[in-house]
Amino acid sequence: MFNNITNYCVPLFKENFKYITTSRLDFRDGRRNFNLALNKFSHLTIDEIRKFHTGSRVKKSRRFGRSLQPSTKSLDIPKSSDDHRKYYMQSVTDQGKCGSCVAQDVSAAVEGVYALKNNVRLSLNRQMLIDCDWFIQQHVARDHSVIKH
Repeated sequence: MFNNITNYCVPLFKENFKYITTSRLDFRDGRRNFNLALNKFSHLTIDEIRKFHTGSRVKKSRRFGRSLQPSTKSLDIPKSSDDHRKYYMQSVTDQGKCGSCVAQDVSAAVEGVYALKNNVRLSLNRQMLIDCDWFIQQHVARDHSVIKH
């Protein structure tokens, strides 16, 4: 494990740090219209970020066979609605790469039902619903299908 960090992660972080520093100077001097900074992704490659942080990839066999079509019925629906202000929803959370999508879904559903019934936000501890350890990451949640196992 330590060799992997020394031989792979440290040089990668240094390379990313150099790119970030150069980009910041370019931004300051007006050569770029965006600014970069160190963050929790600074030690990752672009491929690693895409793999772990860009969402679930649903296999074709699991997709619905038909596309969803808008209803032709006329409904009086407001153009926008912010359910956060109505105490129905919590803020968006980052589950990282531990495969805790089921815990996220269950806790969000329970929080929403509780808020609807009591008009009070409740924030549940997702960690109590699933143990994000190495076994879960490698064997159960690899394809976002914890329930199936």
